[in-house]
Amino acid sequence: MPYGWLEEKDLKALPKPFFMEEISPDCKIGFESKGDDAAANVIKLPESFDKLGLSPDMRKDLKRIEKKNYGARIVLNEENALEKSKRWFLELWNEEKGDFERRLSLWKKKAYTLSLYAENELLG
Repeated sequence: MPYGWLEEKDLKALPKPFFMEEISPDCKIGFESKGDDAAANVIKLPESFDKLGLSPDMRKDLKRIEKKNYGARIVLNEENALEKSKRWFLELWNEEKGDFERRLSLWKKKAYTLSLYAENELLG
């Protein structure tokens, strides 16, 4: 059910337990998390790379990956990012076009995007 919307009257008829993966961010039904970690998908990292406590093998692997991806670039909130990846999302979720258009409309209002490019090719 794309973008489920619940109201107080709906709660009495729901089976227990009830889980809805896709709910509109504007929906007032649900619960507030007491922890800051659930407010966003931002992970707080130490001030420097050295303070992460990585093993020498992990550091070596990360350096190798960094060299291989030298030409890659990440673009934050690129204009029309969702439009560019629309076909990929349609294939991934295999949902009705109308439902997808509704999802896309909401995302354009509420979501941040990260686009990954190698040269001029959109990777993700």
